[in-house]
Parts: sequence; structure tokens; C-alpha cells
Amino acid sequence: MIVVLGAMLALAGALVLYVEHRPKGRGVAVRRPLVRALGWALLAAALAVLLTHFGPATAIFVFLLLLMLAWMLAPLIATFARPGSGES
Repeated sequence: MIVVLGAMLALAGALVLYVEHRPKGRGVAVRRPLVRALGWALLAAALAVLLTHFGPATAIFVFLLLLMLAWMLAPLIATFARPGSGES
């Protein structure tokens, strides 16, 4: 259960930072320091939760793996979720 909590915190933090740093040409970009701080706080909490369950090397590996997964899939999901992207 702790691992799931850590994974959810990491994915939430990564997505918050992705939306905050998104280019303005592709939708609404939110440029607020509070949102950026929330994203970093979620990532720090995720790493802290993962460190309580795993050893340091494994926790950092899992943490970075989740960040890469989130930042790889977020642009793809945003592209296909855009209205009109399914039309030929």
C-alpha cells in the first residue's frame, strides 16, 4: 500500500509539473509559483514515502522510473485527447 501511495504521489507531482511547464501553444499553461511548489512538494513526498519502503538505490530507481513514465506518456495522452485528433 505504501508503494502505491508513493507511485501516486510521484505521478501526480510529475503531471502537475508537466502542466505547469507546458508550452502556451498547446493549451492553457499555468504559470504560478504555488503550482510549481505543489509539484515539487508532491515529488519530495513521493520520494520520502518510497524511501520508507525500499532501500535508497531502489527507491531512487523506482522514483525516476515513474517520472520518466509520466513525462513520456503525458504528451501522447494530451495529443490523442485533443478534440478532433481521431478524425482522418
